[in-house]
Amino acid sequence: AEPKDEGKPKYKGIKKRMSKQMKLIRKALTAGEMPPADIARLFSRDCMLITTYPDKGDEQEYTLWREKVTQFDAAVESGDVNGVREALLAMKQREKACHAKYK
Repeated sequence: AEPKDEGKPKYKGIKKRMSKQMKLIRKALTAGEMPPADIARLFSRDCMLITTYPDKGDEQEYTLWREKVTQFDAAVESGDVNGVREALLAMKQREKACHAKYK
């Protein structure tokens, strides 16, 4: 088991939680609806939280990731379903790039 870093939750636990949140967000988008606001907020929070683990990525990757999370937040805030889809696609591309380097 990974030790907790400065009282933060385990990284693996955050990733599992994000996976569940993503499924709910995608389900809403597939139905042409906005994701539930509470799920979107939790997902965004977790997306930012994972960038606080220095051993899981580098600042350049984290900066690019945070930009995509901000894009997601703006789309959710404005009720832009297509914007949320585009932001998630961009986030998925960033995730793949980061995992190629660090996983």
